[in-house]
Amino acid sequence: MENDEFIVKGFKITIIEKPQFGIVGFTRPVNLDGGMISSFIRELTENGQMKKLTETLQTNQQIWVCLSDIKCSEEKKYCKPCDLNCSGFQTRCTVCVEKTEKHNFSKFIDGELFTFDVPMSKWADFEVNENQSPTELHQHDVYEIINETGYKWNSKIGLHFDNEHEWQPGKIMHFLLPVIKI
Repeated sequence: MENDEFIVKGFKITIIEKPQFGIVGFTRPVNLDGGMISSFIRELTENGQMKKLTETLQTNQQIWVCLSDIKCSEEKKYCKPCDLNCSGFQTRCTVCVEKTEKHNFSKFIDGELFTFDVPMSKWADFEVNENQSPTELHQHDVYEIINETGYKWNSKIGLHFDNEHEWQPGKIMHFLLPVIKI
């Protein structure tokens, strides 16, 4: 199957298809303003949990930040009931990897990691190249940019992935958004 490629507002967008896959990592309900996401990532880095998650990788793979519309108090779309009180928060932030048989999670205690399955979907892979920044991508609003390709955000999947936490000037960043044809 060939992937569709587009250039919109200077960003390369490749439409890919992924089968259902599992996600595993650390999660917390957050608000989008006020630095809660960066604070959560900093906490995971400082307490060694990010390193511990990285060490599970026995194959080259990305650590993602997944923002989802999942709230435990609402429809149990992906998550299992948990002890987090999600009311009053806008989204769930999960620092995660795509779960494969090549991971070794034996260093984690039961319940330490959050898991869910992401249904099969087409995905828009936005590439922020070394001459751009994640801020530029967000200023253009990925949910609007994608409409210019003949696709739109698949709200039934209700999440997206990025690796902005690892971005540095001169590096490439990816932003994955589930999409459907308009």
